[in-house]
Parts: sequence; C-alpha cells; structure tokens
Amino acid sequence: MQGLKVPRHARFWITAITFLTVLCPIGTSGQPHPSVSSADRVPVNRADVAKLLRAIDGSDRVEVFYMNGLSLGDRVYSSGARKDLAALRASLTHIAPSGLSACAPTVVMKLFRRDKEMGELAVIGGVIVSFSSWTGDGRVARTQPWFDWLDARGIKGPRKQFELEHSCGRP
Repeated sequence: MQGLKVPRHARFWITAITFLTVLCPIGTSGQPHPSVSSADRVPVNRADVAKLLRAIDGSDRVEVFYMNGLSLGDRVYSSGARKDLAALRASLTHIAPSGLSACAPTVVMKLFRRDKEMGELAVIGGVIVSFSSWTGDGRVARTQPWFDWLDARGIKGPRKQFELEHSCGRP
C-alpha cells in the first residue's frame, strides 16, 4: 500500500497550521467580548490598567487555571489572602501597550468578590495580558516581579513559555 501523496501547496499549509497550533493554541477564553469587533480592538492604555488594578483591589479571591484546549483546565492556584492580591497588583502596575495577539491564553486568572466573578485576566506567551473589560492586549513591562509572583505560587507555565519563545528568537 502506497503512502498518501500530498500536493506541495497543501504541505505548506499543513506546516503553517501545525506551527501556529504549537505557538498559539486555539481557544476563546480571555478574548474580548463578542460584541467587540476586531476593528475596535486597541492596545491598552493607562485607564485600562487602572481598571485592572481596581478590579484586583476590589477582589477577595484569585483563582488561576491552565487552559486545556478550548476550556479551563484544573485550578492550579487559589488564594483569598490580601497579601497575595496586593502582590499580584504590584506585579502588574507596569503594563505597556502591545500588538494585538491572535493567540489564545495558556493561563487564566479569575478575580472574585463574594463568590461573584469580577473579571478575568488571560496570559498569552507569558507576558501578554488581556483583561476581560479591555478591548486589546498589554505587555507586562516589568517581567521580574510578574514572574516572581507566579513562581512563588507554583505557576511555572508563563515563565517557561516566555523563555521558550525568546530562546527561539521571538521578540
């Protein structure tokens, strides 16, 4: 029995899709609300960052999940300690505008107040973040405090993803 013969142009697209699937798993969590068209998406600004910081200040619990394909995977961290929320806030005070990411998040942080979800922070590529009330993405500009917060809580994926992408020559 002979192997399947794949046309050259099809091999290109198969390779391209495979490459993108590895670097940018397909998913929907953390993306802007469906009513926000791609034309309306803009990089974050100071007011957006202030919204995120206010949401953290108003929260009494954070839960962190790894993505499992199209849905949330297991919860990997949860805390209602004020010091943990304050440290999370401090790690996110410097967020710079970023190009809009077409990638799905690998980590999602949910903020709660009295068991009501206050917002969701999606993490893409380790340092690109998208908050549920934003219409765009931002880049954590001070990565050391960010990765220190994650590492101290056993959330290793974002740092590993960031280091892997940078070791492959991505900016």
